Amino acid sequence: MITSIRLVNFKNFSDETLRVGSFTIIVGANASGKSNIRDAFRFLNGIGYGYT
Repeated sequence: MITSIRLVNFKNFSDETLRVGSFTIIVGANASGKSNIRDAFRFLNGIGYGYT
């Protein structure tokens, strides 16, 4: 299970580490980067399936 993800120079994140558990809810104001976190996980998922 993924327990953390580090985003370096990914969209609006210069260097952030997000710790996740078995159930994680991401909340925040508009334009705060919630969708960018989702995009990071989707990017990793694509790499896992061999998409480039």
